[in-house]
Formats: sequence, C-alpha cells, structure tokens
Amino acid sequence: MTRLSLALTAILTLTLPPAAQAQDNTPSLLIRPETSLTLRPNVELTVRPEILRDLRLTATQIEQFLRAHPELDKEAKPLPDGRIQLPPDLVEGARYGLEKRMAIAGHGQVFDIEGRPIKIDRDEAAKLLSDIQEVALLERRASKLPEMEGMDQLIEITKILEEVRSLRDLDETNRLYAQYLTIRAEAQMLEDSRRAALLWRAEHLSRLLFPRPEIEAVLRPDLIRVKLRLSDWIISLLTQTDYMRSCGAEDVPVPPDFSTNSSKWTFQGNLASTLIVQGKTAAVYTYASPSVRGSCIALPRGPGGTTDVAGVICQSAETGKACFWDNLEKGTGDIIPFGNNAVIKIRDMQDATELSLNCTGCHQGNNVFNISPDDPTWCRLLRGGQSGANCNALSGPNAANFTTEVDPGVLPLSVPGTMPPVLHSRYTPLSGSPARPGWVNNTAPGCGGACHLGPNGAFTPPPMPPTCGANCN
Repeated sequence: MTRLSLALTAILTLTLPPAAQAQDNTPSLLIRPETSLTLRPNVELTVRPEILRDLRLTATQIEQFLRAHPELDKEAKPLPDGRIQLPPDLVEGARYGLEKRMAIAGHGQVFDIEGRPIKIDRDEAAKLLSDIQEVALLERRASKLPEMEGMDQLIEITKILEEVRSLRDLDETNRLYAQYLTIRAEAQMLEDSRRAALLWRAEHLSRLLFPRPEIEAVLRPDLIRVKLRLSDWIISLLTQTDYMRSCGAEDVPVPPDFSTNSSKWTFQGNLASTLIVQGKTAAVYTYASPSVRGSCIALPRGPGGTTDVAGVICQSAETGKACFWDNLEKGTGDIIPFGNNAVIKIRDMQDATELSLNCTGCHQGNNVFNISPDDPTWCRLLRGGQSGANCNALSGPNAANFTTEVDPGVLPLSVPGTMPPVLHSRYTPLSGSPARPGWVNNTAPGCGGACHLGPNGAFTPPPMPPTCGANCN
C-alpha cells in the first residue's frame, strides 16, 4: 500500500456492533476512544463520518499500525529509488533461486526479490530456463496427476520430449527449446498457482532465447512436430470460446477480432505517457457495441512485431464485470504480431482463464482501466465532448454506447471526505468459473492520485484532476 492508500484506509471501519468488535482477536487500531478499526479480509466496510474530521491524525496512526502488522499489508509498494517493495506473501513464498531472481513481472519488466528491475542476458536466460525445467520435473513427479481430458496424450508428449532431451547431437538452441517445451508440458499437470509461476518465467525467457520468426528455421523437424502437437493439445483443452460467451452473458461487450485497420476498432490517439513499456508508442483503440453499454479498449504498443504486446480489456457499464485478453497465443504463449494490418483473432488470444500474469495486480478500482484525464487521449475516452472537459469527442461507430464508467449502485463504496457521500462503483474481473484465486478487485475506498478507489498497483499514473468526486470516472 502507498502512503496515500494508508490515509484512505484510515477512514474505514467495520459494520459490526461494538460487542462483536470487542470479541474479535484480530489486531485492531484505536482511532478515537469510541471507535476502533479492525483490518480483516472479505469484510463489508463503510465510512464512519465522525472519523473524517481527524483524517490527518488517522493517517499517521494507520501507517504506524501497518508497520507493526506487516502481515496485513498485501500490496506492492513503489519506492523512491525505483524499486518496488514486494508483498510479504510473495517474498516468503519464494522456494528457489530462480524465484528470487525473477520474483514478479508486468508488461515485460521483471523485478528480483529485492524489488529491483533486472536485465537478463542470454547466458543467464539459458541457465534460468534449465533451472525451471528441473523444478517442473521435480514438482510434477512429486504431485498427483490431475484428472483432465486428454491426460494420456499429454503423458505421451512428455515421453517424446524426454527422448528428445536425451539425444546427444542437439545444438544449444534445440536443447533449450526442448527444455522450454518440457516446461510447458509438465506444468500443465501442476496445480494452478505453480503452473502459472513456472510458465510466466519460461515464457519471458523464451522471448530472449528464441527470437521469432528466426527460431523456426533452426528447430529440428521432430521438435517442431512436438511443438505443434503440444499446441494442439493445449488449444483443444483451453480454447475458451466459453469465456467469450460468459463475458457476453454478463453484459460485457465481446470484442471483434483486432486489427489496426479494422472498421470495428477505432483509433483514438497515442498516449503521451507510455506506462510501463518505455520507448514504444502506446496506441489506443476502442470498440463500442451496438447493443451493450460499456467499453472495449485495445492498447497495442510498438509497431506490432514478435516482441510487441497488445492487451484488450472490456467492461460492462451495467454489471461492472470486466474481461481480459493478451496477444499471447493459446497453447504456445508466443506473441501474436499485429503489425502490417495483421488480424489477431480474439479466440486465439490467452484470456483471464489462462493468463499466467494476474492482471488485477494493477487493474484495481472503480473501473478496470488505469487511465488519466491529463493525457489527451484518455481524456477523450473519459469525457470527450463534455462541456468544460476540453477533450475532443470520441469517434467511431456506436460511440453513444461507449463508457468507461460502471453504473451507480454496482458494489458502491463512499468516497472519503465527501459530504453528502459520493459513491463510486467497483468493477468485478471475470476469470472463469470458479474464479481463479487472487483475481479480485478489493481496493479500499478513496480517491488516490488517480481517481480510482485506491492505488493502481506498483506504478503511479500522472495526477488525475479535477478534485476526486467532482468529475472522476
């Protein structure tokens, strides 16, 4: 949590009667003689108006309280020296050296266990990939095989990969690629958190070790056949057209296939700030459904080559549900290029049911988008054409149905410091059924520096005037 979010948290209190609070053994913070704050997960929170008068004092108290109880602080903190402070659970849960070296990542940037951004060269990438393969084999042999469709086929693929790895005439590239395919196959037989932990690291390293499309020309034919077979197996198991249908059932606009020259996607402009991927143009494309109120935003970065990322997020105004896709190919994890007007089929993109990274680590708040009205393009999406907003109107078909807001009354929380209280709704991520562990939007009430309910993960977008509650989305 940032210092600002500490101040925001300070004005919350549980909707429990005094007797119930007195019997609770959870560490509590005395805010005023007649009021106590108990921090526990998954509890309904409400504003206590009498606390608002002592916000400055309360902010100090809550910061001191969380220092004394770090186990209650679950968010990454940006630090002045460019590092981030990792959540205690992640630090304490690191089992292997590779997990300490590659502790957390987002949008291509990797941080170590000390929160320092790191650069990995080819030699280190090869060593780390070998380490991940050893861990994948070790953990799979120690675990019970899951009951899943096509398990016999997957086991047969792993046996073929074992034979390939034993060959003595493999050059380094083919040996490393066999290790990468082994990780992808063996990880499918692990429980979700371990599968994701190994796959995101392996996928990141694969982009350093196996540049596309050059890699296809040097791979052995037998490895290519195994790659395609594994890809077909994963696609047959994980192709989530059901996910697209589940999004539509929650009144989330279902996006059309993406292309930079599509008549259904409208280019709204480039961003003045490029968020995490520095040095690459970040373009904003929107899709508005002819029948569903809400928004789909695509954020391709760079010219669209084999190392350039493009995410798509859609949100319903009426239900607050949101869906996620990234241009990683189902089955292989390869980046799907979008340059030269190439078309990315949404059904081919990894979605929230299978993405190794947890998008909700940063996408928190009243809406799913991390957006800043200070940026002319984001301003256009937020309130383009509104009186006094000084933003150009949104362009494209069905623009009247486009909104990044979640309708009032959808999981509302009160904005601190507003009287009468201003309510902000909250979005809900869709990550499959049942929902994947950790895919939650649990920010506390507050404005923050970004007109969201709370801080936006481990980075801080530009400030978002006007005053929170007056015209924020």
